[in-house]
Amino acid sequence: MAAPHVAGIAALIIDAYDFEKSEMNAAKVKAMIIGSGIDIGDNDLIAGHADNHVDDDIGYGKVDLFQAIYDGPNRKSVLIGETIDSSGDQCWPFTVPNDKTYHHIKVTVTWNDPPTEEIDPVYGALLNDIDIGLCDPDAILRDSSVSCQQNIEQITYYDPNGIKPGDWYVLIGTTDHWNSPRCMEVLITLRFEVDTLF
Repeated sequence: MAAPHVAGIAALIIDAYDFEKSEMNAAKVKAMIIGSGIDIGDNDLIAGHADNHVDDDIGYGKVDLFQAIYDGPNRKSVLIGETIDSSGDQCWPFTVPNDKTYHHIKVTVTWNDPPTEEIDPVYGALLNDIDIGLCDPDAILRDSSVSCQQNIEQITYYDPNGIKPGDWYVLIGTTDHWNSPRCMEVLITLRFEVDTLF
């Protein structure tokens, strides 16, 4: 029964944002759904089992329409959408506000990447891969995600003492696996939470 719930939320997001049909908007909807997922089980991120911070049993969590569309008093969201060339790396800044003490940052990156006809034993069917890193205002790498099996990367960073306000950075590293660099529609969702783990 998960599929109709996800499809319904996708339709409501498209309606709420008046998205027209495009690859960028498809990436936005996907990132908004995944980025707002609520952990509902024994998260493999905590157990250290997943290199892209996804639970092997429950995926990205339970979909939540309210979190996908609306900010709350203790939650803020930022969308960054851009076209990037898979032959180069990029660094995207964002600001953690100083209006209250946040404890969580969730970074979700999706991109459009059609599967190849060949399957690589390491990289699967990805034509171009993206890996991400999260750097704080002091340029310290706080976390990274380097999955090479799907066109989604996600970081869930937690600091019990509070996230340092200021200019943070998402590092985007691209890899061309099949000698066919292309432009990708990339969408980053950033969520700041005060005291709940999404």
